Amino acid sequence: RQLTRRMGAMMAGLLEYARIGRKAEMIASVDTGRLVDDIVASLASRPGLSIVRSGQWPVLATLAEPLDLVLRNLIENAVKHHHGKTGRIEIRGENCGEYLCIDVQDDGPGIDPSFHAAIFEPFRTIPGGAGEESSGIGLALVKKTVDQLGGRIAVVSEPSLRPGACFRVHWPKHEPA
Repeated sequence: RQLTRRMGAMMAGLLEYARIGRKAEMIASVDTGRLVDDIVASLASRPGLSIVRSGQWPVLATLAEPLDLVLRNLIENAVKHHHGKTGRIEIRGENCGEYLCIDVQDDGPGIDPSFHAAIFEPFRTIPGGAGEESSGIGLALVKKTVDQLGGRIAVVSEPSLRPGACFRVHWPKHEPA
């Protein structure tokens, strides 16, 4: 049953991955700070884990659904993969010219640098990660979405030096040409 559920999640993820860039979406005014707050409020609370929003979160004219997908996946992953009974996740926004720079940073176990490229590939999971709980499509969806809109995403993590991981997204403020 568990494998059947996982296969269903993988198929649903693959369909969503294939649809990126094909759906006609409208530019809307998005209060990015409120969007982050709404995503955090929708997550199942976990005692001992604090989630903090900091920095600059402007109202942007952007594609709302893709931005929600990116932020939701990154925040949910930070919660799901955090190994401690206590911890902190910080979601930081910064005005970077043509981009809204977003960092989703945690103090969890981190990601070995040898896996930094692989985590953005469909159906790839890393040893010691969520394993059977994960479809392995979330970060691939995030990367394809960000790339499709002219943004960038990277992971910064060096667990041997300090715990945690930081996903950095440069989200374009204007519709791509």
